[in-house]
Amino acid sequence: MAKREFVEVLIDDQVLLQSEDNTAGISISYKLEDAEDFTRKKSSEALSITVPATVENDQVGNTLHNPSVEDMTTGQLFRAARKASVVAAGVELLVGKGFQVSSAHNAVPVSYEYDLYGNNGDWIISLREATIYDFLKHISFTFTESAISESWAFDGRNENLPYVFAPVRYRDTMDSMDTEVENDAFTDAYMTPLYLKPSISVYWIIYWAFKSIGYRIQSAFFDTDYFRRLVLPWTWGNFLSAEGNRQDNLKFLAKSTERVQSTLRYDGYLDVKASNDNTDGGFDANGVYQYLPGSAEMKWTYLPAFNYQRIEATFFLQLDWEVYVPVNAEILVRVELFINGVPAPNGHREIIHQNTGNQFDFTKRDFWEDYFTFSVVAGDSISAKVYTKALGLAYCWTKIDVVGFSLSDIRIPIGGNIDFENYNAFKNYKVVDLIAGVVDSFNLLLGADSISKVVLCEPAHPYSLNESLQPTMVGYFNGDWLDWSVKQDLSKNSVVELFRDYEREVNMKFKDDSNDGILKVVQDRNTTILAAAKYVFPDRFKAEKRSIENRFFAPTMHGDVPQWQDITGVRPQLICIIPENISNTSNNESQNTFQPKLAYYKGVSQNVGGWRYKAGGIVNAYTSLPFMFAVNYHPGGEADPVLSYSDEKIGSRIGYGLFRRFFLQRFAIMRNGQYYRTYMKLNNYDVTNWFHREHKVCRGQRWELVEIVNYRPLTQEPVECYLRKWAPVTKVDFDSVYPSLQVNLKDQFDTKYFQLKCLVSDIPGPNGQ
Repeated sequence: MAKREFVEVLIDDQVLLQSEDNTAGISISYKLEDAEDFTRKKSSEALSITVPATVENDQVGNTLHNPSVEDMTTGQLFRAARKASVVAAGVELLVGKGFQVSSAHNAVPVSYEYDLYGNNGDWIISLREATIYDFLKHISFTFTESAISESWAFDGRNENLPYVFAPVRYRDTMDSMDTEVENDAFTDAYMTPLYLKPSISVYWIIYWAFKSIGYRIQSAFFDTDYFRRLVLPWTWGNFLSAEGNRQDNLKFLAKSTERVQSTLRYDGYLDVKASNDNTDGGFDANGVYQYLPGSAEMKWTYLPAFNYQRIEATFFLQLDWEVYVPVNAEILVRVELFINGVPAPNGHREIIHQNTGNQFDFTKRDFWEDYFTFSVVAGDSISAKVYTKALGLAYCWTKIDVVGFSLSDIRIPIGGNIDFENYNAFKNYKVVDLIAGVVDSFNLLLGADSISKVVLCEPAHPYSLNESLQPTMVGYFNGDWLDWSVKQDLSKNSVVELFRDYEREVNMKFKDDSNDGILKVVQDRNTTILAAAKYVFPDRFKAEKRSIENRFFAPTMHGDVPQWQDITGVRPQLICIIPENISNTSNNESQNTFQPKLAYYKGVSQNVGGWRYKAGGIVNAYTSLPFMFAVNYHPGGEADPVLSYSDEKIGSRIGYGLFRRFFLQRFAIMRNGQYYRTYMKLNNYDVTNWFHREHKVCRGQRWELVEIVNYRPLTQEPVECYLRKWAPVTKVDFDSVYPSLQVNLKDQFDTKYFQLKCLVSDIPGPNGQ
């Protein structure tokens, strides 16, 4: 008697369906990527699985067929993604997530329908709502000069050092954060610790994301220095004065409840009645502010409940003031500042001081406003009082209305604490979008074994990471092969397609960044799109254009620093991140927020120029530079990563860009265009070769497996497979990549090339020049 075999469908480890010899017709499909859009990666799936509405299945399905029953579980678990699997003859064919689709009934309950997703679908569903904030919020460190210099040892291999404070040129002059410079006499000659911002490891964000859902990464590419040293330069808004949770907890806004006037011959602090912190825009969520009428004191306290160690707190005070001064009278109005009840150094801010004598009298009304900054620790208090002296033979007076007293912002000083959980901008970026951007940059293919919880991430084809293009690294398709010739079912028609349903001109480019002023200036001046590459197919393809835009990263611009050339004789190159309105010196978040960018940190490097850096209060010149770039335009930079889709001119040499290095083999296969729809007699173990890295040999040729359509386990039915023939990169492919970097455009398809560099004059200097 033949052994009985079953296909089982499980949700939350409960068997919903057990079908002997798969008489229920359950099928599973596998798809590596979308054939029409290779950037869209796919997974295994079993759709429209119908199970009977038994009593047990009613419990699992929460009796969806009964509209009066609500899902009252926390997070509505019955409507969410749930653990799911399909098992055939004891072999797990699909493990991942399941979704309830519908429930049918007539006079009685009939059935439930589920969609199941495995392979990549398992981790994508688990991470789809996660942001990079979720995997960075644990980072915390004391912001010291030694912490900055120690970060220059970053190589991407230390989980406890996932960032580097590499020099980047921002909107303000490089010495703009030097508190010892008087009267804003900045020279842009050196950089200070407060000017530096951390660039964050790409690898560790992705590692922590997969780790959070129980997955580990398998990737030779991710383990190279090329990838481990990739970072995200700071584009997330203000760094030392972040408008996040920290600031929200300490903020307030207080106003006067009425306009007050001094009495006859007044000499003292004026009761300005600044007690309104809850109406007309006033607020004080955590009780950090109080008004003390007895001492006429507007008082803010750094509550110990929100101890962020030492911070620099900047306050803004705005007064509507008016005075009347008769002849032979004196009027004085000033704001006095206190820290912990003690007069603050330079804490007198004079508004008006006037003696009239016997010649004239006058009335004057105006607005006065000022910012003042204090370095404070938890428990400290900052107070402001309005002092007035109105003396004379006749009645003279002062009127005051506090328009607003508020905490403007806080800044982390040297010695303060950096907590990434306070940077809310991280919440705006999904981690799956970051992964998508990495996929788009390096032509990655992703495969997941959702049973062993392993995700494979490799460039699609063999590749090189040195100045040569001769492959030295194994790609996702690893060069091994499996002979499927004997599996082919020739009783059914097979079709060899000549692929041509695709646009002839394909442009690969980075994401637009409307806030990047330097990028806009250079692109507008040269009427081109920087860092983009084009590939042109033969004329059998559609005479149209397709643009493939990176889903996460924008171009990374650079600029030279001529004021440091005298150090070594080499003019150093820095990444430049400057807003579109380059004359705007606002500290607003929007003026410091850009699309994420990708860069490579090479380490403290020689022969790329030196820099001047003020540490310990002393400006020193260094002959080596903590060097970060997207493209190293110095001699020898062609051997470094070139994070541009286009090839880049580096002196007289060519640095091969991302397209030629990682995508050209894919496009050679598309140009050749032999795609094959055929039928194979597959078994469970063929299907559970989760990654399908090997070429499949059929009819004497090597093929990449793209899709398995509706495999029905235990039925012995042949299954439709979609394959594409591997083809080598030829000179025709090599010559079909643009821009050609020729001085004169090579042909009608050629595009203008310009480096990812701005002119020195594009960068604002001291006083905005």
